[in-house]
Amino acid sequence: MLFNKHRQIMEAIAELQKEIQAMATNPLPGLTALTQAVSDLTAAISAAATEIGDALTSLQSSEDPQVQSAAAAIETQVTALQTAT
Repeated sequence: MLFNKHRQIMEAIAELQKEIQAMATNPLPGLTALTQAVSDLTAAISAAATEIGDALTSLQSSEDPQVQSAAAAIETQVTALQTAT
């Protein structure tokens, strides 16, 4: 029984070694997935920034100076975020 368990462990290790070797020699799928994730995140940030910008436009037309000031501060942060992406 112990021999069988040892054999199973050794087979699992061998399989992991094959998988690691395959990943090491062909990183393209992982890089492709990472590139897509970055692209999706950038698109989501841009969409959110656009929505925030639309909301800020209505806030900036407020007669309350504090609301206008807060809207200007938020707009500065959104602009910085858009520049960073």
